[in-house]
Amino acid sequence: MKKGVTLVELLVAISIFSITIIAFMNLFTKAINYYRENLIENYLLDSSSYLLDYLARALRMAQKDVQGTCIGQNLNYYQSDPNRIKFLSSKGECIKFYLQSNQLMISKSNISLPINPSNLLVEDLKFKILGESQDDNLQPRVTIVLKLKNNTQPPKTFIVQTTISQRQLDVQY
Repeated sequence: MKKGVTLVELLVAISIFSITIIAFMNLFTKAINYYRENLIENYLLDSSSYLLDYLARALRMAQKDVQGTCIGQNLNYYQSDPNRIKFLSSKGECIKFYLQSNQLMISKSNISLPINPSNLLVEDLKFKILGESQDDNLQPRVTIVLKLKNNTQPPKTFIVQTTISQRQLDVQY
Protein backbone atom coordinates (compact mmCIF):
# COMPACT_ATOMS: atom_id res chain seq x y z
CA MET A 1 0.00 0.00 0.00
CA LYS A 2 1.17 3.45 -0.89
CA LYS A 3 0.54 6.27 1.52
CA GLY A 4 -0.17 9.82 0.32
CA VAL A 5 -2.89 12.34 -0.31
CA THR A 6 -5.20 12.50 -3.22
CA LEU A 7 -5.64 15.57 -5.39
CA VAL A 8 -9.10 16.20 -3.93
CA GLU A 9 -7.75 16.15 -0.37
CA LEU A 10 -4.97 18.52 -1.35
CA LEU A 11 -7.43 20.94 -3.00
CA VAL A 12 -9.73 20.86 0.05
CA ALA A 13 -6.80 21.56 2.40
CA ILE A 14 -5.54 24.44 0.23
CA SER A 15 -9.08 25.89 0.02
CA ILE A 16 -9.57 25.78 3.78
CA PHE A 17 -6.13 27.31 4.34
CA SER A 18 -6.84 30.09 1.78
CA ILE A 19 -10.21 30.94 3.34
CA THR A 20 -8.59 31.11 6.80
CA ILE A 21 -5.77 33.38 5.55
CA ILE A 22 -8.24 35.66 3.72
CA ALA A 23 -10.41 35.93 6.86
CA PHE A 24 -7.39 36.87 8.98
CA MET A 25 -6.20 39.40 6.38
CA ASN A 26 -9.67 40.97 6.28
CA LEU A 27 -9.73 41.19 10.07
CA PHE A 28 -6.23 42.69 10.11
CA THR A 29 -7.19 45.29 7.46
CA LYS A 30 -10.28 46.31 9.43
CA ALA A 31 -8.18 46.63 12.59
CA ILE A 32 -5.69 48.92 10.79
CA ASN A 33 -8.52 51.08 9.40
CA TYR A 34 -10.11 51.31 12.85
CA TYR A 35 -6.73 52.27 14.33
CA ARG A 36 -6.25 54.97 11.65
CA GLU A 37 -9.71 56.45 12.38
CA ASN A 38 -8.89 56.40 16.08
CA LEU A 39 -5.65 58.28 15.45
CA ILE A 40 -7.52 60.93 13.45
CA GLU A 41 -10.11 61.36 16.20
CA ASN A 42 -7.40 61.57 18.85
CA TYR A 43 -5.56 64.19 16.79
CA LEU A 44 -8.76 66.23 16.49
CA LEU A 45 -9.39 65.90 20.22
CA ASP A 46 -5.81 66.89 21.11
CA SER A 47 -5.85 69.84 18.70
CA SER A 48 -9.21 71.07 19.95
CA SER A 49 -7.99 70.74 23.52
CA TYR A 50 -4.90 72.80 22.69
CA LEU A 51 -6.91 75.48 20.88
CA LEU A 52 -9.48 75.74 23.66
CA ASP A 53 -6.76 75.88 26.30
CA TYR A 54 -4.95 78.64 24.38
CA LEU A 55 -8.13 80.68 23.96
CA ALA A 56 -9.28 80.04 27.53
CA ARG A 57 -5.98 81.08 29.07
CA ALA A 58 -5.89 84.33 27.12
CA LEU A 59 -9.56 85.18 27.74
CA ARG A 60 -9.42 84.21 31.42
CA MET A 61 -6.45 86.52 32.01
CA ALA A 62 -8.01 89.48 30.16
CA GLN A 63 -8.31 92.70 32.10
CA LYS A 64 -10.79 95.52 32.09
CA ASP A 65 -9.85 98.32 29.69
CA VAL A 66 -10.13 101.13 32.24
CA GLN A 67 -8.65 103.84 29.96
CA GLY A 68 -10.40 102.65 26.80
CA THR A 69 -7.21 102.25 24.75
CA CYS A 70 -8.18 98.94 23.17
CA ILE A 71 -11.89 98.18 23.27
CA GLY A 72 -13.68 100.98 25.06
CA GLN A 73 -13.58 102.42 28.54
CA ASN A 74 -14.45 99.99 31.35
CA LEU A 75 -15.20 97.10 28.97
CA ASN A 76 -13.87 93.58 29.51
CA TYR A 77 -14.44 92.21 26.00
CA TYR A 78 -15.62 93.61 22.70
CA GLN A 79 -17.36 91.66 19.96
CA SER A 80 -18.08 93.12 16.51
CA ASP A 81 -19.60 89.87 15.20
CA PRO A 82 -20.09 86.33 16.60
CA ASN A 83 -16.75 84.97 15.32
CA ARG A 84 -14.51 87.83 16.56
CA ILE A 85 -13.51 88.89 20.04
CA LYS A 86 -11.19 91.65 21.16
CA PHE A 87 -9.80 92.30 24.65
CA LEU A 88 -6.93 93.76 26.65
CA SER A 89 -4.50 91.08 27.80
CA SER A 90 -2.96 90.87 31.26
CA LYS A 91 0.23 92.34 29.76
CA GLY A 92 -1.63 95.35 28.38
CA GLU A 93 -1.67 94.16 24.74
CA CYS A 94 -4.75 94.55 22.56
CA ILE A 95 -5.57 91.03 21.30
CA LYS A 96 -8.13 89.85 18.79
CA PHE A 97 -9.20 86.26 17.99
CA TYR A 98 -11.09 85.68 14.74
CA LEU A 99 -11.79 83.20 11.96
CA GLN A 100 -10.30 83.76 8.50
CA SER A 101 -10.26 81.20 5.66
CA ASN A 102 -10.75 78.21 8.01
CA GLN A 103 -7.88 79.39 10.20
CA LEU A 104 -8.21 80.53 13.81
CA MET A 105 -6.20 83.76 13.87
CA ILE A 106 -4.69 85.81 16.68
CA SER A 107 -3.88 89.44 16.11
CA LYS A 108 -1.69 91.43 18.47
CA SER A 109 0.63 94.35 17.82
CA ASN A 110 -0.77 94.50 14.24
CA ILE A 111 0.60 91.02 13.50
CA SER A 112 -1.85 88.24 12.60
CA LEU A 113 -0.89 84.59 12.90
CA PRO A 114 -2.86 81.34 12.62
CA ILE A 115 -3.12 79.29 15.80
CA ASN A 116 -4.38 75.97 14.46
CA PRO A 117 -2.17 73.53 12.52
CA SER A 118 -2.41 73.65 8.72
CA ASN A 119 -3.94 70.16 8.44
CA LEU A 120 -6.82 71.14 10.74
CA LEU A 121 -9.60 73.37 9.46
CA VAL A 122 -11.74 75.51 11.74
CA GLU A 123 -15.12 75.41 10.01
CA ASP A 124 -16.91 77.56 12.58
CA LEU A 125 -15.99 79.74 15.53
CA LYS A 126 -18.45 81.53 17.76
CA PHE A 127 -18.04 83.65 20.85
CA LYS A 128 -20.90 84.54 23.19
CA ILE A 129 -20.11 87.18 25.80
CA LEU A 130 -22.02 87.75 29.02
CA GLY A 131 -21.16 90.45 31.54
CA GLU A 132 -18.79 92.47 29.36
CA SER A 133 -19.88 95.93 30.51
CA GLN A 134 -19.51 97.72 33.81
CA ASP A 135 -23.21 98.27 34.53
CA ASP A 136 -24.58 94.72 34.30
CA ASN A 137 -23.29 93.47 37.70
CA LEU A 138 -22.28 90.13 36.14
CA GLN A 139 -18.89 88.49 36.24
CA PRO A 140 -17.60 88.49 32.62
CA ARG A 141 -17.63 85.13 30.87
CA VAL A 142 -17.19 83.98 27.32
CA THR A 143 -18.61 80.85 25.69
CA ILE A 144 -16.54 79.49 22.81
CA VAL A 145 -17.84 77.04 20.20
CA LEU A 146 -15.35 75.49 17.75
CA LYS A 147 -16.18 73.24 14.82
CA LEU A 148 -13.02 71.49 13.62
CA LYS A 149 -12.42 69.26 10.62
CA ASN A 150 -9.34 67.45 9.40
CA ASN A 151 -8.35 67.65 5.74
CA THR A 152 -7.18 64.04 5.49
CA GLN A 153 -9.08 60.91 4.57
CA PRO A 154 -11.47 59.92 6.05
CA PRO A 155 -12.70 63.39 7.02
CA LYS A 156 -13.85 63.80 10.62
CA THR A 157 -15.66 66.73 12.21
CA PHE A 158 -15.50 67.62 15.88
CA ILE A 159 -17.52 70.28 17.75
CA VAL A 160 -16.41 71.52 21.17
CA GLN A 161 -17.79 74.16 23.49
CA THR A 162 -16.58 75.68 26.73
CA THR A 163 -17.30 78.69 28.92
CA ILE A 164 -14.56 80.76 30.53
CA SER A 165 -14.99 83.20 33.38
CA GLN A 166 -12.63 86.15 33.67
CA ARG A 167 -10.19 85.65 36.52
CA GLN A 168 -10.18 89.23 37.82
CA LEU A 169 -13.33 90.32 39.59
CA ASP A 170 -15.42 92.81 37.66
CA VAL A 171 -15.62 95.59 40.24
CA GLN A 172 -16.87 99.12 39.72
CA TYR A 173 -14.21 101.73 38.89
